[in-house]
Amino acid sequence: MLYPNHVNKFSTCFQGGKIPIRWTAPEAIAYRKFSSASDAWSYGIVMWEVMSYGERPYWEMSNQDVILSIEEGYRLPAPMGCPASLHQLMLHCWQKERNHRPKFSDIVSFLDKLIRNPSTLHTLVEDVLV
Repeated sequence: MLYPNHVNKFSTCFQGGKIPIRWTAPEAIAYRKFSSASDAWSYGIVMWEVMSYGERPYWEMSNQDVILSIEEGYRLPAPMGCPASLHQLMLHCWQKERNHRPKFSDIVSFLDKLIRNPSTLHTLVEDVLV
């Protein structure tokens, strides 16, 4: 997906093609069910990549470890300096139940509100955790 030279390192072969594990929702991995909800999951991962300045999602974990960790409830932590509101959006995109993930219209609306009120971005995750 984002790393074409390392595609085998980032995806697993399934009948019918390869899936980029690190960016793919659990139900899409398990059942090959792709929807706007699985796209929202992927959007959350891409958002995390942007906020971490291109860091590799799940770092050096193997694809199998990524799958197991997600099933056990692990979610990527907020990148350093990430506004709490954006990490909350990421976490919302990574809800296990696909019906609980935001619709893209909701994501756009949320981001539009943040753009119109940038002071809400000043609260960093580090500030919330302290």
